[in-house]
Amino acid sequence: MSDLKLMVGVDYKSCPDDDEYNTYEIFDNMEEAVNFANDIENKDYKAKTKIFVADFSKSRIYKENKGWNYDDVSDTYYNRTDIRV
Repeated sequence: MSDLKLMVGVDYKSCPDDDEYNTYEIFDNMEEAVNFANDIENKDYKAKTKIFVADFSKSRIYKENKGWNYDDVSDTYYNRTDIRV
């Protein structure tokens, strides 16, 4: 059994006035990720999003409030590939 889970992420600027601060949300599938990215981009501040796939460490991700959350540390994910920039 693998200790990695392939997930889709959406990287975005969470503070519209701060160019340095980005975060990301993770999803089980591309459809959920694209919907989230489109919602973010339609906000007043017109944030840019990046959709990516990566292998997430199962020990660093967990379900929370009907979605996924993660520990924000260097080994949370591996093999990131940006697919929409």
